[in-house]
Amino acid sequence: MADDDDSRKMSEEALNEFEALQSIYDGEVFLLNPTTYEIDVSNDVSKDTKLRVDVGEDPISPYPLSPPSLTISAPWMARDKKKIAEEKLREVYNGDECVLECVELLKELAEQTVQLEEVVQRREQEMASKEESEVQKRWQRDLEIFQGESMVVKKSKFIAHCAIVNSVDEVNYFKSRILESKKYEEATHNILAYRFPEHEVRDDDGETGAGDKLLNFLQSANITNVAVIVTRWYGEIPL
Repeated sequence: MADDDDSRKMSEEALNEFEALQSIYDGEVFLLNPTTYEIDVSNDVSKDTKLRVDVGEDPISPYPLSPPSLTISAPWMARDKKKIAEEKLREVYNGDECVLECVELLKELAEQTVQLEEVVQRREQEMASKEESEVQKRWQRDLEIFQGESMVVKKSKFIAHCAIVNSVDEVNYFKSRILESKKYEEATHNILAYRFPEHEVRDDDGETGAGDKLLNFLQSANITNVAVIVTRWYGEIPL
């Protein structure tokens, strides 16, 4: 005995529409069962977008006497946006064949959704960039960098810089400010150490053990919320 699903079939109007859709969207219409098919409406803007159409959901009053069941498959689309789009597609039905109109409407809605998301993403990026710029300006205004006197030891030249810092971001900004100068960027080593009450970090920058010594100095002096960079230009005589 055949299952109910096996006995279901499209009405003549639905079948004619299905064949017309196959002709219009050549290679993009796929029959899933006797009353259900899927149309791939993907394009360069809205990729991986499909519309599943079930025209046999109401066997007593088959489509187009009753509306088709329409389901959007679009993994990239937010659930709430997909629900709104499906509601708009259902509004197209007026007692006659409507799938072609629904497909074209879905293409428009998908492109609009992508474009809107791009606008929102662009605005978020602009806001983030603006906030970052404001932070940079505040740091430029508030972050005071102190430079020590240069000294020469065994032909190697040393200069130290320090700044009061309250976050790792400020440490990174402090370091970037120092390395803005080609003179310091091209130095042999820029040894960094900083301490906060909750953690401390050092960077040898290739000078083995130098970061540890610099951090030990900050520890022994019990100094926190400070970053120090000691720049060395190698004088060809090992220390």
